[in-house]
Amino acid sequence: MLCDAVCKQFTRDAAHNFSPICGFSLNTGLTDSWNLVWKLDLTSRGVMKPTVLETYHEERYTVAERMAELSVKLHTLDNSGSVMTGVESQKELHYMWDRNDGFLTGIGVEYHISSLNLYASDDIDLRVRPGMRSPDGRITPSMITDNVTPIRLLDLFTVVSIFHILVFVGDPSHNNDYLEKLADLLTLQRLYSGTPNRRMFAEHREWYELIIIVPANVSQASCTSIVEAAGGIYYTDDVTEDEGLYARYGVDLQEGAIVIVRPDGIVGNRIMLSTWMSKDPYYLAEFLNISNIT
Repeated sequence: MLCDAVCKQFTRDAAHNFSPICGFSLNTGLTDSWNLVWKLDLTSRGVMKPTVLETYHEERYTVAERMAELSVKLHTLDNSGSVMTGVESQKELHYMWDRNDGFLTGIGVEYHISSLNLYASDDIDLRVRPGMRSPDGRITPSMITDNVTPIRLLDLFTVVSIFHILVFVGDPSHNNDYLEKLADLLTLQRLYSGTPNRRMFAEHREWYELIIIVPANVSQASCTSIVEAAGGIYYTDDVTEDEGLYARYGVDLQEGAIVIVRPDGIVGNRIMLSTWMSKDPYYLAEFLNISNIT
């Protein structure tokens, strides 16, 4: 149990006093809560280290600070004096809104690199960076029924306190060895000595959801082991290459990638399939910051 003093401190920090324009206080308060609730849940249950709670202040304080500055500027422009000044102020008001609309709504907020937002050196495509909101897109489930229709990726993110591991398989034949190793890890077929975090990660599937995504031009997922590890279901990118999830996430159609999405929908890391194991053999468990529970 977290002590009352800690809970009260978080509560005070999540309360903001902005001008009523544009609903700043509501938007910021909601995103504060969304950032904090899963961290409180997982740390209180011992799934993550208590130090994870420190990332709440690291991530949200700068957002609230910038939001307060924008609130003052927009409030000043919205309450201009003369008619002529008011016309110019309205133009400036609309310009500032259009320029910052993603940030003001919370959708475009981007967090700095931290223990929860890891930047891989091979991640050269900057369309999706750790700390950004996970892009949405249409995917088609592999279930063979008459009523299968495309769904939204973000509709799968329904449980607050779990991570979502997106496995973009790329060319299954090209990446088969890497996918087999990942399946071995997730099914406890391959473990390394002296790695209690890895064993615990693999044994507690309630902490994460595995989502397999194949390119639109691939008729079926030939990498059966990783599909079985995901419960026998995979998803096909439903739209053209330029508009699909592979393009939105900046994932190469041949090389593939692993993208870990935090419970609050923020991208935590993205790394190529060919390098995730060699760069850090305990990569997944380290990212989750799992405590050494006995």
